[in-house]
Amino acid sequence: MTDTYINTTVETTAGSVDTQSDDVFDNSSGIVIGKIIGGSGDDTFIIGQGSNTYIPSGIGDRFDFGADFGSDIINGFKTGAGHDVIAFSRGDFTSFAELQTHMTQVGPPRRSRSKPAAR
Repeated sequence: MTDTYINTTVETTAGSVDTQSDDVFDNSSGIVIGKIIGGSGDDTFIIGQGSNTYIPSGIGDRFDFGADFGSDIINGFKTGAGHDVIAFSRGDFTSFAELQTHMTQVGPPRRSRSKPAAR
């Protein structure tokens, strides 16, 4: 079952919000400010104004950045099997190279490699 949390119904700012499993957390208006923690399922975070920290805790979470997003942090982005996904609005960046000028890597890079096939 999927629940939808829409920011206008959340009564907190500068705090933290826990979603459950397979949820959609809509913060497109940026009303919630602080830490937003994903549930155990495949969550979708709709990211808008403000600068927040998003903590995915399920498998295959999705981060949809709207046209007016702030300086947001995704703490614990997953790669490899069951990886997380980041999506941007169509007009935000003209190329991946332009996007990279706005990114900051904190900590060691995360890489995933496939095991070579046996001969």
